Amino acid sequence: MKSNADKTRSRSRRQEADAHDTAEGARGARLVEEDSHPADVKRPSWLAGLKVNLRTYSLPVLQALFRTKYLGLGILVCLMLLSAQAVVYSTHLSRQLFSELKTLQEHRDRIEREWTQLLLEQSAWSTHHRIERLATERLGMVMPDMAKVEVVR
Repeated sequence: MKSNADKTRSRSRRQEADAHDTAEGARGARLVEEDSHPADVKRPSWLAGLKVNLRTYSLPVLQALFRTKYLGLGILVCLMLLSAQAVVYSTHLSRQLFSELKTLQEHRDRIEREWTQLLLEQSAWSTHHRIERLATERLGMVMPDMAKVEVVR
């Protein structure tokens, strides 16, 4: 347990920190009046954590916004900043995906052109005239006389 002297010291430190924050907020942004945050107001524990973080980063304007009088405004400002960050991220992601889409479409077009060329080449290699000429030249095949051809029904 803490002794009375320790409790008194910690209470005086809190009062000094509050006085310093009030003076700093008034000097930096002139948004906070001296009596806007009375010492007897009980703060929630999560707000006390925010107070420590804000004091660490020395942001007098945000400190003023997170006082109990301006808590709603502070939350709205934070939500607005988060929304702006989300817009920036979604725009970046959209541009990245659009770039990838264009790259894939170019690849698809290149493959379609190659497919068309392969179809033309296949049709050129498989014509009846070419097959007949290769059979005659390379394999020595000849066309039979019509008298020797029998039709099977």
